[in-house]
Amino acid sequence: MEIASHYRQLLRELNEQRQHGILCDVCVIVEGKIFKAHKNVLLGSSRYFKTLYCQVKKGSEQQATITHLDIVTAQGFKTILDFMYSAHLALTSKNVIEVMIKLYVCVRECWDGGCPKVF
Repeated sequence: MEIASHYRQLLRELNEQRQHGILCDVCVIVEGKIFKAHKNVLLGSSRYFKTLYCQVKKGSEQQATITHLDIVTAQGFKTILDFMYSAHLALTSKNVIEVMIKLYVCVRECWDGGCPKVF
């Protein structure tokens, strides 16, 4: 038996923890803005972060990680991070190009099943 609401509740809880800085073990800094997150969520959502964080030396897994990103704007990263935690993609006419390009680069090959048709 699979209960679909469990996934939604889990994402909601993790997002709430992130918003309150609870158990966050990574800080991603973009354009000087700090985004707290959970490595497990980033790794589970992004091959980019999986590659980045799986190269961490043994013994340092328990330490908080600080990552500086220069491949996206702070607003673009916020949109992508919010998507990772909510499965809701807040696209606007101002961010659609940047976000979709960065999603293609950062998030699991278009969610392992095909990219949504935006245009």
